Amino acid sequence: MRFAWLAVVGCGGTATGDPGVPQQVYVHFEGLTIQQGAEDATTNTSSAFAGILTRYRDAAADRETRIADTLAAMSAIVEPFRLDVVTTRPEVGRYDMIVIAGSPAEAGMPAGQGGVAAIDCENAVPNKVVVIFGNGFPDGFLPDQMASLAIAGLGTSQGIASTNVVDDCLCWSGTACTPTARCAFGGAGTVVAGGDPCAGGETAIDPAAEFAAVYPRR
Repeated sequence: MRFAWLAVVGCGGTATGDPGVPQQVYVHFEGLTIQQGAEDATTNTSSAFAGILTRYRDAAADRETRIADTLAAMSAIVEPFRLDVVTTRPEVGRYDMIVIAGSPAEAGMPAGQGGVAAIDCENAVPNKVVVIFGNGFPDGFLPDQMASLAIAGLGTSQGIASTNVVDDCLCWSGTACTPTARCAFGGAGTVVAGGDPCAGGETAIDPAAEFAAVYPRR
């Protein structure tokens, strides 16, 4: 089952911080009201949409297990980089947020829209909001797959071109970008999704190096 991933051109931001200290991405699974405006995770503002997103898998018996497994997978994916996955909103003023909750309908979007990430090719303005419509996926969509999408959306929000290789950690907008397992960062020569505005005319990138340019290696 393939879902569409929406990348919206607009204001976004860097995940900047002290290069010697791991940066943080705040992951939110609870219900959340998103307002539309200039992208700003600190005020729950998205440049893409406004909506009231319902709590992720609210009535599911396996909710807590799914959340724990998704967080563990996200942390494992980014372990080589100076990026910490946290579930408490940081007190610092600069951080990005990944929301895993709600459905496309709650954001006024069509069924099959899997997520939203702002495009900011210069990665110039802080505090991005990435949304994965977690309640729009079937039960068989597993935590490793959800985690892979979340990291791909984060990469897109930081101005990195989407790849078009299944299970690559930067595969967001390409036709191959429905993960089947936990993603891995590809190397030099990984094919870029056609028409990606941040590709700069390139047809291939090194996903691991591109991600490390934003989140240095530990």
